[in-house]
Amino acid sequence: MIKFENVSSVKMVSKPWGHEKWIASGKPDFKYALKEIFIKKGTRSSLQFHELKEETNIVTKGTAALHYSDEKIDLAKFKLNKYIDEELEKIIKSIKIKEMHEGSVFHVKPLFLHRVEALTDLTMIEASTIELDDVYRLQDDTKRQNGKIDNEHK
Repeated sequence: MIKFENVSSVKMVSKPWGHEKWIASGKPDFKYALKEIFIKKGTRSSLQFHELKEETNIVTKGTAALHYSDEKIDLAKFKLNKYIDEELEKIIKSIKIKEMHEGSVFHVKPLFLHRVEALTDLTMIEASTIELDDVYRLQDDTKRQNGKIDNEHK
């Protein structure tokens, strides 16, 4: 199968920090997803992790601060609400920050915390596995909950 589209007709997902263009959303036709992500200067994504989703991002325009952890979240403990506040605070305080510029690439494996902060208007391309609703948020500037936010997907 070969499918043709124009980028102007792909699914647009509004976010508090900008938007995503879902160029390839995976299901049902493909085993991968591809997005163009735009984040407005001075805003940032959630501090989040994924249970299954793996992603690779390339900065195509702008400058970002990537906030990331070197240690995996204990998913079973997290799902059972067994982390005490002090443990989560310690994890968040241990977050590292790396400045990313046009051409910078970063890979994110499941269970690792990450957040992208736009230091300038930022455009990235993300290739990932197809678990696009697989989002656990530890922090979110607009208090969004875990998973898919229905009002963003119009």
